[in-house]
Amino acid sequence: MIIANPCYEEMINAPSRTFRARVELLDGSTILDTFDFKGALKEFNISKAGDNNKFFGYGICQKLEMKLLDKDRLITSIEKGLGLEVVVGVGCEYLYPYPVFYVDEVTRDENTNELTVVAYDLLNEASKHKVSELSIHKKDYDIRAFIAACAELLGIPFQKDGVHNFEALDDMYYGGANFDGNETIRDALNAVAEATQTIYYINHDWELTFKRLDVAGDPVLTIDKSKYFTLSRKTPKYLGKLVSTTELEDDLFVDTMYAANGTTQYIRSNAFWEGNSDIGDLMAAAVESV
Repeated sequence: MIIANPCYEEMINAPSRTFRARVELLDGSTILDTFDFKGALKEFNISKAGDNNKFFGYGICQKLEMKLLDKDRLITSIEKGLGLEVVVGVGCEYLYPYPVFYVDEVTRDENTNELTVVAYDLLNEASKHKVSELSIHKKDYDIRAFIAACAELLGIPFQKDGVHNFEALDDMYYGGANFDGNETIRDALNAVAEATQTIYYINHDWELTFKRLDVAGDPVLTIDKSKYFTLSRKTPKYLGKLVSTTELEDDLFVDTMYAANGTTQYIRSNAFWEGNSDIGDLMAAAVESV
């Protein structure tokens, strides 16, 4: 997620660009160690895992893979569950553009004494918790309160500013949505994102954030080939058909005017839509919104 920080814009427009980077090892908010390229840090890579063939209804979990050269075997502080935060220096300013990554695996190459550390942001933990653990399970709530309860369970805030205009957030579910409690929090958040036509992720302020992609909205930052790199032109993707299927093959679908060429997205079994007699209207509104 690119942050339109003046420091970034200055870097992109500059004829010469210099990066400095380090990775901080955290126990809560306490810095235990710092790895940089003058020391043990060899490289790091951040990738995003998400469902790229959909327009909404999925979360982006970020993965950090870091390699450290530890010839003298002095690095013993990296343990599973500790946090790693990537710091990028641009100009005279240091930026924290990513959420905290939590160590999942540490392996050592016995021949080269290279450590490989794999860490994920908190969305990885969302797959390990159940809906039954939520404080509002089986209670009356709207979707906004459900998101807040999921964020509370994960130990992070809910970024409310990005979703205040989504009408679906105000629909009440008396006795709770159609969850049996065994669904993972990750699956439940996918259902929220599908019902609200959004994607979700954890932002650099460690907040659970939902965003609706809006081609007509104002861009956060525009990069073209004259400023940075050569861009390849690809055929635009747009939603042509939205389909809901059931085991009884009671299929419902709605089309856009470009249905012949657009991409089809299938709605999963969604606890926030099941039981609604107006699911066709909900699907039509979803297509219109994106």
